[in-house]
Amino acid sequence: MPPLRRPAPVLALRVIVPVALTLLAALAPPAPAQLSVDVNAAIGRGVRELRAVQKEDGRFGEMAVATGHGTSYPMGVTALATYALLKSGVKRDDPAVVAALDHLAELPLAKIYSVGCLALALDATKDPAHDVRLQEIGAWVAGHQHGPTGLWGYPGGGPELSNAQFAVLALAAAERHGYQAPQALWEDVIKGTLRKQREDGGFYYRNGHMGESSGSMTCAALTCLVLARDALERMDRAEPARVRAEQGIAEGLAWLDARFTPRGNPHREDGALRDRYPLYGLNTLWHYYALYGVERVASLLDVDRLGGLPWYEHGALEMLAHESPEGGWGSLPNTCFALLFLRRATFSGMPVATRPRRPPGAGEADAPTAGVKLAAAGEAGADKTGAADVGAAAGDEEADALLLRLPEDVTIW
Repeated sequence: MPPLRRPAPVLALRVIVPVALTLLAALAPPAPAQLSVDVNAAIGRGVRELRAVQKEDGRFGEMAVATGHGTSYPMGVTALATYALLKSGVKRDDPAVVAALDHLAELPLAKIYSVGCLALALDATKDPAHDVRLQEIGAWVAGHQHGPTGLWGYPGGGPELSNAQFAVLALAAAERHGYQAPQALWEDVIKGTLRKQREDGGFYYRNGHMGESSGSMTCAALTCLVLARDALERMDRAEPARVRAEQGIAEGLAWLDARFTPRGNPHREDGALRDRYPLYGLNTLWHYYALYGVERVASLLDVDRLGGLPWYEHGALEMLAHESPEGGWGSLPNTCFALLFLRRATFSGMPVATRPRRPPGAGEADAPTAGVKLAAAGEAGADKTGAADVGAAAGDEEADALLLRLPEDVTIW
């Protein structure tokens, strides 16, 4: 007969239970009001740090952690910083924005990443004076689509989803300013994107390189599919392509929902973490790049939770925990991606009439969630209400909303 187990001593339970409850409380997100204060303060510090590295000619230089992108992507770095400033509430007539846009106007259209960021920045000004330039950008991007694959890539490089994402974002911005991409272009985007889908439902970077599904590339693919589907819907054409896009969106979102964590960029079927900031160094870009992708996809698809978690609150906590002491997040790209996530850049850029609608009784019609409140943006970037409702409801009554779901080998900060 196996030995009988002794019941746990009452004293031990009296010690274990309070400790466990203390740990659970430590993992709980702060109340939305406090998180609002913390997020807005972090946005303000990030903006200050971006301003500090702007040069006299309007371009932006390196922050504490140098990436070298200013040399290889002179337009892209300044355009990304300008976009982040505008989405963070800096007005379009602010001297920093004016100087940056003047500098960008002198640069030729050269690389997809750079041109995509430029389109986003010009669109964020909400200034019709940029309509012609955005139409030129739309035509330029369309002319650089890789015909056989329907995607885009680096100059001289193979087509892949990361460049394609910024190309599609540029085209969508251009179409808000009078450009019209041909139907065939959007159909090819859907075909090319779906070719990068793996059997597990996720998406990979490109053929022969980084062939595992990843969070960042699944978000890039979902962005391409959603925007291409929406463009075809506006034309009321190509229903078979739209149906294929819908299926890919459903499968990709399911992959992301099963593996989402704010702690890194999940890869593979098991969601193993990679590119985690700052574990792999302050120059690791793909973690915050992936979280900015989550913000975009969740806004486009009206998703409040991923993996059962309020993704915005948990992503914001991750970023607040690793903010540099002086503000910002190490490098300029990471700081921009963090600001764009925290400011809910994609949602705040949607016209009220076209934002995803929530079911009746689920909250305000023009807000994705209730909860964290961002400070009012400047006139150039503000919604009609003057402020944006962002974040996700904490779900105070739901215990699972209070816990971060982490892999076993990852410790909490």
